[in-house]
Amino acid sequence: MNTWENIYALILFIVFFLARFVFRSLTALHAKKYDLEYSQRKYVNKFINLVLFILLLVGLGLIYDINVKGFSFYIASAFTLTGAALFANWSILSNITASVLLYFNSPLKIGSKIAVIDKDNPVEGIVQDITWFNVILKTEKSELIYYPTNLLITKPLKRIED
Repeated sequence: MNTWENIYALILFIVFFLARFVFRSLTALHAKKYDLEYSQRKYVNKFINLVLFILLLVGLGLIYDINVKGFSFYIASAFTLTGAALFANWSILSNITASVLLYFNSPLKIGSKIAVIDKDNPVEGIVQDITWFNVILKTEKSELIYYPTNLLITKPLKRIED
């Protein structure tokens, strides 16, 4: 191993942790600005950590010039399987993306009373939690409705003030 490679890797780790700190601070400021709860913020932090970690691995691979010629068959197979799995489960990815969009767009927060305007299946309730996959609503009859986040961002929402 080259000394310069180790220095670059150390710089990359420092950048990784600084970026992680900056993004966590930005999400915390956003949460404070819109009076959001920590449970809403933790999913966004996990998503940001995952993206930064993938970028870290790619950067380390570039620094240490990892040779994948011997592994090209395995990598191609892994990408093929991953692509097929993601295509088959596109709604999972869209739910995660919708969850992040709901966090930064902030049309609702935990404790908000909302109505989803849908002519076939109207829903009204208080937001109990916003996860990667669902927004959990509690109706007046104390029923819990798990509404997929990707459907929630495609429907008109009405915020009901008490």
